[in-house]
Amino acid sequence: KVKAAGSLEQYLKQRPRLSFLFQALSILIPLVLGAGLLLDFLLLSRKGWRAKIRYSFQENTDWKISMIFKVILLLVTASFLSSLLLSLVHRFLMPFSSNFFILLHTTIVDFLCLAFILWVVGRSGGHWRDLGLRIPDGKFFREVLVGWAGYLAITPLFFIVLTALVILAHFFRYEPPPHPLVHVFLEEEERSPFLIGYSLFLAAVIGPIFEESFFRGFCYPILKKKIGIPLAMILTSAFFALIHENTFAFWPIFVLGMGLVYLYEKRSSLIAPMVLHMTHNAIFISYFFLAKQIVLPEGGGG
Repeated sequence: KVKAAGSLEQYLKQRPRLSFLFQALSILIPLVLGAGLLLDFLLLSRKGWRAKIRYSFQENTDWKISMIFKVILLLVTASFLSSLLLSLVHRFLMPFSSNFFILLHTTIVDFLCLAFILWVVGRSGGHWRDLGLRIPDGKFFREVLVGWAGYLAITPLFFIVLTALVILAHFFRYEPPPHPLVHVFLEEEERSPFLIGYSLFLAAVIGPIFEESFFRGFCYPILKKKIGIPLAMILTSAFFALIHENTFAFWPIFVLGMGLVYLYEKRSSLIAPMVLHMTHNAIFISYFFLAKQIVLPEGGGG
């Protein structure tokens, strides 16, 4: 249960480090939103600012829509087989927790996804750089800065959509289901620090790399040539939101997907979208742990 205002103040006084993080977050959120609104205003009102995020790159791929279905079919099959294999290993050779199963299976599927994409692209005469795995002009840190700027720009709209959904959920008394990794964070924090650390790495680093490679680097260029930029942006963003299997979070994730694909369209490189995606996931995970310390009773995960 949420701590009362008086007990919360006393609780934070007894934990100066947590109090500092809470105050820092309270200051950081309005600063980020303010910076994002200012950046959005400059991008919308000044042509010179919009030109700063453009990088000219001529795509020469000739990929087919059938390639997307081929990768999805291979991935679904591999996901089922890997789940079956892990279940057999768990039953007969090496018992492990359900949380370990989730993390290991997710990791295997992520790596297989990239392997299938590279295989399909290679068979079509393409190269891994065609997926956007390139650094424009060799300026890596410039792309990192563009990714952070992109995160600032998309944050106001993301929070508007998220706030509207929270209000609607409260009005209709709807409690959205948590992400599967939330159960890992709650259950394994005391029992297995390794699983917590790896789940953080999976969510904040591995996940964004493979998701950007599939949705922006692979699916988007194919759809763009077939149905045009606007529809391709919408479809890949909707697909990106759907695979998270959370109806409540569909629209915020859709907004995030639109920002990611827009950035890829402008940069023709996955570096900036990956940085944006990693930053977003890392901030939300950090917020979750801070909120857990404040909201949940001490030492409890239930």
